[in-house]
Amino acid sequence: MSGFSIDIPGDVLIVVLIASLLPIIFMAALSWRLIMPITIAVDVVTVQFGLASSFSIYSYNVAPLDILILGTLVAYCIRVSIIGRIGLTHLWWSGMAGLMLLALLRGISANGLAAAIVSFRPDFYFIVAVLYMQSFRWEPRDIDHFALMWLIFAGALSGYALLGWMDPSLSVSMQATGTAFYAVDDYLDWRVLPASSAIVIAQAGLMAVALWVRSRQAGLLQLAAIPLMLMVALLYHRSVWIAAAAGVAILLVHRPRLLTRLSLPLLLVAFGLVLVWAFDSGLLTGAFQSAVSEPFRDNSTWGWRINNWLITVPGTLSSGPVITMLGWGYGTLFENTQTGLSLANPHNAYVAFFLNTGLVGLAVLVVCLLLSLRRLWLDDFPPGRILDRFTALMLLAQLMVYYVAYSVGLEQGILIGVLAGLAARCGVAEDREPAEQPLPTMLEPSR
Repeated sequence: MSGFSIDIPGDVLIVVLIASLLPIIFMAALSWRLIMPITIAVDVVTVQFGLASSFSIYSYNVAPLDILILGTLVAYCIRVSIIGRIGLTHLWWSGMAGLMLLALLRGISANGLAAAIVSFRPDFYFIVAVLYMQSFRWEPRDIDHFALMWLIFAGALSGYALLGWMDPSLSVSMQATGTAFYAVDDYLDWRVLPASSAIVIAQAGLMAVALWVRSRQAGLLQLAAIPLMLMVALLYHRSVWIAAAAGVAILLVHRPRLLTRLSLPLLLVAFGLVLVWAFDSGLLTGAFQSAVSEPFRDNSTWGWRINNWLITVPGTLSSGPVITMLGWGYGTLFENTQTGLSLANPHNAYVAFFLNTGLVGLAVLVVCLLLSLRRLWLDDFPPGRILDRFTALMLLAQLMVYYVAYSVGLEQGILIGVLAGLAARCGVAEDREPAEQPLPTMLEPSR
Protein backbone atom coordinates (compact mmCIF):
# COMPACT_ATOMS: atom_id res chain seq x y z
CA MET A 1 0.00 0.00 0.00
CA SER A 2 1.55 3.29 -1.08
CA GLY A 3 1.38 6.48 0.91
CA PHE A 4 3.42 8.96 2.83
CA SER A 5 4.31 9.81 6.40
CA ILE A 6 5.00 13.21 7.90
CA ASP A 7 7.31 13.71 10.86
CA ILE A 8 6.41 16.85 12.84
CA PRO A 9 7.46 17.65 16.41
CA GLY A 10 5.03 15.91 18.77
CA ASP A 11 4.05 19.00 20.77
CA VAL A 12 3.19 20.97 17.63
CA LEU A 13 1.26 18.05 16.17
CA ILE A 14 -0.85 17.60 19.30
CA VAL A 15 -1.97 21.23 19.05
CA VAL A 16 -2.81 20.75 15.36
CA LEU A 17 -4.64 17.52 16.18
CA ILE A 18 -6.82 19.18 18.81
CA ALA A 19 -7.59 22.07 16.44
CA SER A 20 -8.62 19.66 13.68
CA LEU A 21 -10.85 17.69 16.05
CA LEU A 22 -13.07 20.67 16.88
CA PRO A 23 -14.83 20.99 13.47
CA ILE A 24 -15.13 17.20 13.24
CA ILE A 25 -16.81 17.05 16.65
CA PHE A 26 -19.14 19.91 15.71
CA MET A 27 -20.22 18.30 12.41
CA ALA A 28 -20.65 14.84 13.93
CA ALA A 29 -22.64 16.15 16.89
CA LEU A 30 -24.92 18.08 14.55
CA SER A 31 -25.77 15.41 11.97
CA TRP A 32 -24.53 12.12 10.57
CA ARG A 33 -25.16 13.54 7.07
CA LEU A 34 -22.15 15.83 7.50
CA ILE A 35 -19.53 13.44 8.88
CA MET A 36 -20.40 9.99 7.48
CA PRO A 37 -19.90 10.78 3.75
CA ILE A 38 -16.50 12.29 4.56
CA THR A 39 -15.53 9.29 6.69
CA ILE A 40 -16.61 6.80 4.02
CA ALA A 41 -14.74 8.75 1.32
CA VAL A 42 -11.50 8.75 3.35
CA ASP A 43 -11.87 5.04 4.05
CA VAL A 44 -12.50 4.22 0.37
CA VAL A 45 -9.49 6.23 -0.78
CA THR A 46 -7.34 4.40 1.77
CA VAL A 47 -8.61 0.91 0.95
CA GLN A 48 -9.32 1.10 -2.79
CA PHE A 49 -6.50 3.34 -3.99
CA GLY A 50 -3.99 2.23 -1.39
CA LEU A 51 -3.15 5.84 -0.50
CA ALA A 52 -2.28 5.60 3.16
CA SER A 53 -1.09 8.87 4.67
CA SER A 54 -0.10 9.23 8.29
CA PHE A 55 1.87 11.37 10.67
CA SER A 56 3.89 10.42 13.70
CA ILE A 57 3.22 11.51 17.26
CA TYR A 58 6.00 10.37 19.59
CA SER A 59 6.90 7.50 17.20
CA TYR A 60 3.25 6.33 16.80
CA ASN A 61 1.58 6.64 13.39
CA VAL A 62 -1.80 8.40 13.27
CA ALA A 63 -3.97 8.24 10.14
CA PRO A 64 -6.59 10.83 9.08
CA LEU A 65 -9.30 8.23 9.61
CA ASP A 66 -8.17 7.88 13.23
CA ILE A 67 -8.87 11.60 13.76
CA LEU A 68 -12.30 11.36 12.11
CA ILE A 69 -13.31 8.39 14.24
CA LEU A 70 -11.95 9.96 17.41
CA GLY A 71 -13.92 13.15 16.73
CA THR A 72 -17.02 11.05 16.04
CA LEU A 73 -16.55 9.26 19.37
CA VAL A 74 -16.40 12.57 21.25
CA ALA A 75 -19.50 13.77 19.37
CA TYR A 76 -21.29 10.53 20.30
CA CYS A 77 -20.54 11.09 23.99
CA ILE A 78 -21.91 14.64 23.71
CA ARG A 79 -25.07 13.42 21.98
CA VAL A 80 -25.69 10.66 24.55
CA SER A 81 -25.20 13.09 27.43
CA ILE A 82 -27.83 15.36 25.87
CA ILE A 83 -30.26 12.50 25.13
CA GLY A 84 -29.95 11.31 28.71
CA ARG A 85 -31.01 7.69 28.13
CA ILE A 86 -30.43 4.84 25.69
CA GLY A 87 -32.44 1.80 24.65
CA LEU A 88 -31.80 -1.85 25.48
CA THR A 89 -29.95 -2.72 22.24
CA HIS A 90 -27.89 0.45 22.54
CA LEU A 91 -27.02 -0.54 26.11
CA TRP A 92 -25.81 -3.98 25.02
CA TRP A 93 -23.62 -2.41 22.34
CA SER A 94 -22.20 -0.08 25.00
CA GLY A 95 -21.36 -3.17 27.04
CA MET A 96 -19.63 -4.59 23.96
CA ALA A 97 -17.55 -1.43 23.75
CA GLY A 98 -16.55 -1.84 27.41
CA LEU A 99 -15.41 -5.41 26.81
CA MET A 100 -13.40 -4.29 23.78
CA LEU A 101 -11.70 -1.62 25.89
CA LEU A 102 -10.84 -4.26 28.50
CA ALA A 103 -9.40 -6.46 25.73
CA LEU A 104 -7.33 -3.51 24.51
CA LEU A 105 -5.87 -2.98 27.99
CA ARG A 106 -5.12 -6.70 28.29
CA GLY A 107 -3.49 -6.64 24.86
CA ILE A 108 -1.32 -3.63 25.75
CA SER A 109 -0.18 -5.40 28.90
CA ALA A 110 0.63 -8.66 27.09
CA ASN A 111 1.77 -7.53 23.63
CA GLY A 112 2.77 -3.88 23.89
CA LEU A 113 1.00 -0.68 22.89
CA ALA A 114 1.90 -0.68 19.18
CA ALA A 115 0.76 -4.28 18.47
CA ALA A 116 -2.45 -3.87 20.46
CA ILE A 117 -3.40 -0.59 18.75
CA VAL A 118 -2.82 -1.98 15.25
CA SER A 119 -5.04 -4.98 16.02
CA PHE A 120 -7.69 -2.88 17.77
CA ARG A 121 -8.00 -0.17 15.11
CA PRO A 122 -10.58 -1.88 12.77
CA ASP A 123 -12.73 -2.93 15.73
CA PHE A 124 -12.49 0.60 17.14
CA TYR A 125 -13.78 2.04 13.86
CA PHE A 126 -16.57 -0.53 13.88
CA ILE A 127 -17.84 -0.01 17.44
CA VAL A 128 -17.69 3.80 17.24
CA ALA A 129 -19.75 3.71 14.01
CA VAL A 130 -22.30 1.31 15.57
CA LEU A 131 -22.75 3.43 18.69
CA TYR A 132 -22.76 6.78 16.87
CA MET A 133 -25.45 5.85 14.35
CA GLN A 134 -27.70 4.63 17.19
CA SER A 135 -27.61 8.07 18.80
CA PHE A 136 -30.02 9.41 16.15
CA ARG A 137 -33.79 9.06 15.98
CA TRP A 138 -34.44 7.50 12.59
CA GLU A 139 -37.46 9.08 10.95
CA PRO A 140 -38.66 8.07 7.44
CA ARG A 141 -36.86 10.94 5.71
CA ASP A 142 -33.61 10.14 7.52
CA ILE A 143 -33.93 6.49 6.49
CA ASP A 144 -34.33 7.48 2.84
CA HIS A 145 -31.35 9.82 2.93
CA PHE A 146 -29.16 7.09 4.39
CA ALA A 147 -30.37 4.58 1.78
CA LEU A 148 -29.59 7.05 -1.00
CA MET A 149 -26.11 7.62 0.44
CA TRP A 150 -25.52 3.86 0.46
CA LEU A 151 -26.72 3.53 -3.14
CA ILE A 152 -24.43 6.37 -4.24
CA PHE A 153 -21.57 4.73 -2.34
CA ALA A 154 -22.22 1.43 -4.15
CA GLY A 155 -22.45 3.22 -7.49
CA ALA A 156 -19.06 4.85 -6.94
CA LEU A 157 -17.52 1.48 -6.04
CA SER A 158 -19.07 -0.09 -9.14
CA GLY A 159 -17.60 2.65 -11.32
CA TYR A 160 -14.19 2.05 -9.79
CA ALA A 161 -14.55 -1.70 -10.48
CA LEU A 162 -15.25 -0.97 -14.14
CA LEU A 163 -12.08 1.14 -14.30
CA GLY A 164 -10.15 -1.66 -12.61
CA TRP A 165 -11.29 -4.17 -15.21
CA MET A 166 -10.34 -1.83 -18.04
CA ASP A 167 -6.98 -0.93 -16.47
CA PRO A 168 -5.82 -3.35 -13.73
CA SER A 169 -3.11 -0.91 -12.65
CA LEU A 170 -5.85 1.28 -11.14
CA SER A 171 -6.93 -1.38 -8.62
CA VAL A 172 -5.17 -2.46 -5.45
CA SER A 173 -3.07 -5.53 -6.30
CA MET A 174 -4.39 -8.79 -4.90
CA GLN A 175 -0.75 -9.85 -4.46
CA ALA A 176 -0.30 -6.91 -2.09
CA THR A 177 -3.24 -8.00 0.07
CA GLY A 178 -1.99 -11.59 0.24
CA THR A 179 -5.11 -13.15 -1.29
CA ALA A 180 -3.24 -14.60 -4.25
CA PHE A 181 -0.83 -16.39 -1.88
CA TYR A 182 -3.54 -18.79 -0.78
CA ALA A 183 -5.82 -19.02 -3.84
CA VAL A 184 -4.74 -20.71 -7.07
CA ASP A 185 -7.70 -19.54 -9.09
CA ASP A 186 -7.27 -17.86 -12.50
CA TYR A 187 -10.64 -16.14 -12.14
CA LEU A 188 -9.50 -14.12 -9.13
CA ASP A 189 -8.33 -11.47 -11.63
CA TRP A 190 -11.95 -10.31 -11.56
CA ARG A 191 -11.55 -9.32 -7.90
CA VAL A 192 -10.61 -5.70 -8.49
CA LEU A 193 -12.46 -4.78 -5.28
CA PRO A 194 -12.10 -6.39 -1.83
CA ALA A 195 -15.03 -8.22 -0.27
CA SER A 196 -15.70 -5.26 2.04
CA SER A 197 -16.60 -3.25 -1.06
CA ALA A 198 -18.43 -6.06 -2.86
CA ILE A 199 -20.76 -6.50 0.12
CA VAL A 200 -21.72 -2.80 -0.05
CA ILE A 201 -22.66 -3.23 -3.71
CA ALA A 202 -24.66 -6.35 -2.82
CA GLN A 203 -26.53 -4.47 -0.09
CA ALA A 204 -27.41 -1.62 -2.45
CA GLY A 205 -28.52 -4.14 -5.08
CA LEU A 206 -30.78 -5.90 -2.58
CA MET A 207 -32.30 -2.57 -1.53
CA ALA A 208 -33.18 -2.01 -5.17
CA VAL A 209 -34.48 -5.59 -5.52
CA ALA A 210 -36.84 -5.04 -2.58
CA LEU A 211 -38.34 -2.02 -4.35
CA TRP A 212 -39.72 -4.31 -7.08
CA VAL A 213 -42.38 -5.39 -4.59
CA ARG A 214 -42.74 -2.31 -2.41
CA SER A 215 -43.39 0.34 -5.06
CA ARG A 216 -45.50 0.41 -8.20
CA GLN A 217 -43.27 3.11 -9.62
CA ALA A 218 -40.76 1.77 -12.14
CA GLY A 219 -37.82 4.04 -11.53
CA LEU A 220 -34.05 4.14 -11.80
CA LEU A 221 -33.61 2.74 -8.30
CA GLN A 222 -35.52 -0.41 -9.23
CA LEU A 223 -33.63 -0.81 -12.51
CA ALA A 224 -30.34 -0.33 -10.65
CA ALA A 225 -30.84 -3.78 -9.11
CA ILE A 226 -29.81 -5.48 -12.36
CA PRO A 227 -26.34 -3.88 -12.89
CA LEU A 228 -25.56 -3.90 -9.16
CA MET A 229 -26.27 -7.61 -8.72
CA LEU A 230 -24.43 -8.38 -11.96
CA MET A 231 -21.46 -6.48 -10.55
CA VAL A 232 -21.60 -8.63 -7.39
CA ALA A 233 -21.50 -11.78 -9.52
CA LEU A 234 -18.55 -10.58 -11.62
CA LEU A 235 -16.45 -9.50 -8.62
CA TYR A 236 -16.20 -13.20 -7.81
CA HIS A 237 -16.32 -13.10 -4.02
CA ARG A 238 -18.06 -16.37 -3.19
CA SER A 239 -18.67 -15.41 0.45
CA VAL A 240 -20.49 -12.29 -0.74
CA TRP A 241 -22.57 -14.47 -3.09
CA ILE A 242 -23.63 -16.65 -0.14
CA ALA A 243 -24.43 -13.61 2.01
CA ALA A 244 -26.48 -12.06 -0.80
CA ALA A 245 -28.35 -15.34 -1.29
CA ALA A 246 -29.17 -15.39 2.43
CA GLY A 247 -30.58 -11.87 2.13
CA VAL A 248 -32.70 -12.82 -0.86
CA ALA A 249 -34.00 -15.89 1.01
CA ILE A 250 -35.12 -13.71 3.93
CA LEU A 251 -36.80 -11.33 1.52
CA LEU A 252 -38.64 -14.14 -0.30
CA VAL A 253 -39.93 -15.57 3.00
CA HIS A 254 -41.66 -12.29 3.79
CA ARG A 255 -42.44 -11.24 0.21
CA PRO A 256 -43.16 -14.31 -1.93
CA ARG A 257 -44.56 -12.03 -4.68
CA LEU A 258 -40.99 -10.88 -5.32
CA LEU A 259 -40.17 -13.99 -7.35
CA THR A 260 -43.05 -13.26 -9.74
CA ARG A 261 -42.04 -9.62 -10.14
CA LEU A 262 -38.43 -10.63 -10.82
CA SER A 263 -39.25 -13.24 -13.45
CA LEU A 264 -38.45 -10.91 -16.38
CA PRO A 265 -35.07 -9.72 -15.02
CA LEU A 266 -34.13 -13.32 -14.18
CA LEU A 267 -34.99 -14.41 -17.72
CA LEU A 268 -32.87 -11.59 -19.13
CA VAL A 269 -29.92 -12.62 -16.96
CA ALA A 270 -30.33 -16.26 -17.99
CA PHE A 271 -30.45 -15.21 -21.66
CA GLY A 272 -27.25 -13.20 -21.18
CA LEU A 273 -25.49 -16.19 -19.63
CA VAL A 274 -26.55 -18.36 -22.57
CA LEU A 275 -25.05 -15.79 -24.97
CA VAL A 276 -21.78 -15.75 -23.02
CA TRP A 277 -21.69 -19.55 -23.05
CA ALA A 278 -22.40 -19.62 -26.80
CA PHE A 279 -19.51 -17.28 -27.64
CA ASP A 280 -17.04 -18.56 -25.03
CA SER A 281 -18.21 -21.70 -23.30
CA GLY A 282 -14.80 -22.25 -21.72
CA LEU A 283 -14.95 -18.99 -19.77
CA LEU A 284 -18.36 -19.62 -18.22
CA THR A 285 -17.84 -23.35 -17.64
CA GLY A 286 -14.40 -22.82 -16.13
CA ALA A 287 -15.60 -20.04 -13.86
CA PHE A 288 -18.53 -22.16 -12.63
CA GLN A 289 -16.32 -25.18 -11.99
CA SER A 290 -13.82 -23.01 -10.16
CA ALA A 291 -16.51 -21.44 -7.97
CA VAL A 292 -17.73 -24.90 -6.95
CA SER A 293 -14.43 -26.76 -6.58
CA GLU A 294 -11.95 -24.15 -5.32
CA PRO A 295 -13.38 -23.83 -1.77
CA PHE A 296 -12.72 -27.55 -1.20
CA ARG A 297 -9.02 -27.43 -2.03
CA ASP A 298 -6.57 -27.57 0.86
CA ASN A 299 -4.85 -24.38 -0.27
CA SER A 300 -8.06 -22.49 -0.99
CA THR A 301 -9.17 -19.35 0.80
CA TRP A 302 -11.81 -21.37 2.68
CA GLY A 303 -9.32 -24.14 3.49
CA TRP A 304 -6.96 -21.55 4.90
CA ARG A 305 -9.74 -20.04 7.03
CA ILE A 306 -10.84 -23.40 8.42
CA ASN A 307 -7.24 -24.30 9.22
CA ASN A 308 -6.89 -21.04 11.15
CA TRP A 309 -10.07 -21.66 13.13
CA LEU A 310 -8.97 -25.20 14.01
CA ILE A 311 -5.72 -23.76 15.40
CA THR A 312 -7.01 -20.75 17.30
CA VAL A 313 -10.34 -21.85 18.79
CA PRO A 314 -9.25 -25.11 20.48
CA GLY A 315 -6.02 -23.45 21.59
CA THR A 316 -7.96 -20.67 23.28
CA LEU A 317 -10.47 -23.03 24.92
CA SER A 318 -7.60 -25.04 26.43
CA SER A 319 -5.72 -22.01 27.80
CA GLY A 320 -7.52 -21.69 31.12
CA PRO A 321 -10.77 -20.08 32.30
CA VAL A 322 -9.53 -16.46 32.19
CA ILE A 323 -8.40 -16.67 28.56
CA THR A 324 -11.51 -18.64 27.60
CA MET A 325 -13.90 -16.14 29.15
CA LEU A 326 -12.07 -12.85 28.48
CA GLY A 327 -9.84 -13.68 25.50
CA TRP A 328 -6.19 -12.98 24.78
CA GLY A 329 -6.58 -9.25 24.25
CA TYR A 330 -5.72 -7.34 21.10
CA GLY A 331 -2.38 -7.85 19.37
CA THR A 332 -1.93 -11.59 20.03
CA LEU A 333 -0.52 -13.55 17.07
CA PHE A 334 -1.03 -17.25 16.30
CA GLU A 335 1.12 -19.39 14.01
CA ASN A 336 -0.61 -20.91 10.98
CA THR A 337 0.93 -24.35 10.56
CA GLN A 338 -0.31 -24.56 6.95
CA THR A 339 1.59 -21.48 5.75
CA GLY A 340 4.14 -20.87 8.48
CA LEU A 341 2.90 -17.29 8.81
CA SER A 342 1.73 -15.47 11.92
CA LEU A 343 -2.04 -15.03 12.08
CA ALA A 344 -3.53 -11.76 13.29
CA ASN A 345 -6.91 -11.88 11.51
CA PRO A 346 -8.89 -15.17 11.44
CA HIS A 347 -11.27 -13.78 8.76
CA ASN A 348 -14.31 -14.58 10.87
CA ALA A 349 -15.85 -11.86 13.01
CA TYR A 350 -17.22 -14.33 15.56
CA VAL A 351 -13.88 -16.12 15.96
CA ALA A 352 -12.04 -12.78 16.11
CA PHE A 353 -14.26 -11.48 18.92
CA PHE A 354 -13.87 -14.79 20.74
CA LEU A 355 -10.06 -14.61 20.51
CA ASN A 356 -9.87 -10.97 21.58
CA THR A 357 -12.73 -10.70 24.11
CA GLY A 358 -13.43 -14.33 25.01
CA LEU A 359 -16.72 -16.16 25.33
CA VAL A 360 -18.18 -13.19 27.20
CA GLY A 361 -17.48 -10.80 24.32
CA LEU A 362 -18.73 -13.28 21.71
CA ALA A 363 -21.95 -13.82 23.68
CA VAL A 364 -22.57 -10.08 23.97
CA LEU A 365 -21.95 -9.60 20.22
CA VAL A 366 -24.45 -12.36 19.36
CA VAL A 367 -27.02 -10.91 21.78
CA CYS A 368 -26.62 -7.46 20.20
CA LEU A 369 -27.27 -8.86 16.71
CA LEU A 370 -30.14 -11.13 17.78
CA LEU A 371 -31.91 -8.34 19.67
CA SER A 372 -32.11 -6.24 16.50
CA LEU A 373 -33.03 -9.30 14.41
CA ARG A 374 -35.86 -10.19 16.78
CA ARG A 375 -37.29 -6.66 16.86
CA LEU A 376 -37.20 -6.37 13.08
CA TRP A 377 -38.77 -9.81 12.66
CA LEU A 378 -41.66 -9.21 15.08
CA ASP A 379 -42.55 -5.55 14.69
CA ASP A 380 -42.42 -2.59 12.31
CA PHE A 381 -40.91 0.89 12.38
CA PRO A 382 -42.02 4.03 10.49
CA PRO A 383 -40.59 3.04 7.09
CA GLY A 384 -38.84 5.11 4.47
CA ARG A 385 -39.76 4.84 0.81
CA ILE A 386 -36.57 2.92 0.03
CA LEU A 387 -35.81 0.98 3.21
CA ASP A 388 -38.50 -0.71 5.25
CA ARG A 389 -38.61 -3.36 7.96
CA PHE A 390 -38.17 -6.38 5.67
CA THR A 391 -35.32 -4.76 3.75
CA ALA A 392 -33.60 -3.94 7.06
CA LEU A 393 -34.14 -7.51 8.25
CA MET A 394 -32.66 -8.79 4.99
CA LEU A 395 -29.56 -6.57 5.33
CA LEU A 396 -28.96 -7.62 8.94
CA ALA A 397 -29.29 -11.33 8.12
CA GLN A 398 -26.93 -10.87 5.18
CA LEU A 399 -24.33 -9.26 7.44
CA MET A 400 -24.58 -12.04 10.03
CA VAL A 401 -23.77 -14.56 7.28
CA TYR A 402 -21.01 -12.37 5.82
CA TYR A 403 -19.24 -12.23 9.19
CA VAL A 404 -18.64 -15.99 9.05
CA ALA A 405 -15.95 -15.32 6.43
CA TYR A 406 -14.81 -11.76 7.19
CA SER A 407 -14.05 -9.45 10.09
CA VAL A 408 -15.85 -6.26 11.07
CA GLY A 409 -15.05 -2.88 9.54
CA LEU A 410 -16.10 0.73 9.39
CA GLU A 411 -18.67 0.60 6.57
CA GLN A 412 -20.58 -2.33 8.03
CA GLY A 413 -20.39 -0.75 11.47
CA ILE A 414 -22.23 2.25 10.03
CA LEU A 415 -24.93 0.01 8.55
CA ILE A 416 -25.32 -2.12 11.71
CA GLY A 417 -25.69 1.07 13.76
CA VAL A 418 -28.48 2.24 11.48
CA LEU A 419 -30.21 -1.16 11.57
CA ALA A 420 -29.96 -1.23 15.37
CA GLY A 421 -31.43 2.28 15.46
CA LEU A 422 -34.29 1.15 13.22
CA ALA A 423 -34.90 -1.89 15.42
CA ALA A 424 -35.16 0.44 18.41
CA ARG A 425 -37.93 2.30 16.55
CA CYS A 426 -39.98 -0.87 16.02
CA GLY A 427 -43.49 -0.50 17.38
CA VAL A 428 -43.59 3.25 16.72
CA ALA A 429 -46.51 3.93 14.43
CA GLU A 430 -46.66 7.71 14.19
CA ASP A 431 -45.52 9.85 11.25
CA ARG A 432 -45.76 7.15 8.62
CA GLU A 433 -45.45 8.52 5.11
CA PRO A 434 -47.32 7.20 2.06
CA ALA A 435 -45.22 4.65 0.16
CA GLU A 436 -46.35 5.85 -3.26
CA GLN A 437 -44.98 9.39 -3.00
CA PRO A 438 -41.98 10.20 -5.24
CA LEU A 439 -38.65 8.97 -3.95
CA PRO A 440 -36.58 11.70 -2.30
CA THR A 441 -33.20 13.09 -3.30
CA MET A 442 -30.25 13.96 -1.09
CA LEU A 443 -30.72 17.63 -2.02
CA GLU A 444 -34.28 17.70 -0.72
CA PRO A 445 -34.56 20.05 2.29
CA SER A 446 -35.26 18.45 5.68
CA ARG A 447 -38.47 19.24 7.44
